[in-house]
Amino acid sequence: MSYQQIPAIDVESAKSFGGAAVGAASEYVGAHKAEAINFASEKAQQLKKMVEDGDGSWKYLGFVAGLLIMFISFMGFLSSLFGFAPVLAILYIYFFCAGALMSALEFKDSFIPAAYRETIRKEALFLYRPYGRAGFYFGVGLILISVGGVVTPLVGIYTSAVGLYIYYGSLGALKNLNLLRAQAHDEPTMRAKFAEADADGSGYIEPGELAAVCGSLGTTLKKNELESAVFLLDKNDDGKISYEEFRAWWVDAETA
Repeated sequence: MSYQQIPAIDVESAKSFGGAAVGAASEYVGAHKAEAINFASEKAQQLKKMVEDGDGSWKYLGFVAGLLIMFISFMGFLSSLFGFAPVLAILYIYFFCAGALMSALEFKDSFIPAAYRETIRKEALFLYRPYGRAGFYFGVGLILISVGGVVTPLVGIYTSAVGLYIYYGSLGALKNLNLLRAQAHDEPTMRAKFAEADADGSGYIEPGELAAVCGSLGTTLKKNELESAVFLLDKNDDGKISYEEFRAWWVDAETA
């Protein structure tokens, strides 16, 4: 029986290849660093304006944050992999997954099959609540800031700012919903308020109808506040509020 001789590994060649790969990855990141910084700065300015105006959709902001995280994670993974930093490479894999989850959740009906959406709801219900979603964005952003570098902390600042924006919208939504609840001291009145909001008689309150009934109480729901209000009331995540969901929120508020 003959055995084929295993060729010796050329360590110097491997190091040379790894160094060249790291250099290529660094060169690519450096070439696109200015573009990434400008893009992050532009989005930060847009976010600032949206916070001031209250007319921005945090779904789109969160979607962009997820895409940015996925991009820097992919580039960081390549750099760490060829730089023989396996722990950092694994960390970037987690970042990539978090970014993918952020982007997919904001438009989950388009990206996530119904079975997986239900699993996420059961295992991570906090992601389906404004405060939980805000905390998730803020926490991931803080971790990105701590990684260091130039682009990654900028993306972290942007992501944390999106989390604060969601939280800000949630506070406004709660304030307006409490005004609505204050008009219904018993169940018949509460049912009448639901019927008033359900202008088309469909049996559900659509986002526009919720904004209209709050407007009739002398308050205006900004776009981000309206998204948060629907998020708070809509328990089955179908984008509209049934009487049962409205009543459950009213009862919970009464007993809180």
